[in-house]
Amino acid sequence: MGFHQASSNAGVFIYKHPNRQLVIAFIYVNDGLFLGTDKPLVDSKKHACLEHWECRDTGDVTDFLGMKVNT
Repeated sequence: MGFHQASSNAGVFIYKHPNRQLVIAFIYVNDGLFLGTDKPLVDSKKHACLEHWECRDTGDVTDFLGMKVNT
């Protein structure tokens, strides 16, 4: 899928699109968070992961690993 694991953290994966946009995925046990400034690109990478692994999309993020997220 084009992600590379960050050397600083085993649960952080980075995708660099040729147009220089980034998608950053934070994965911890059974929680995942996909971030980036290009929403269609983030969504396409998230959906590729959803097709590859048994998981589900719970919509917009409100909390992650017990932390409240404000958007």
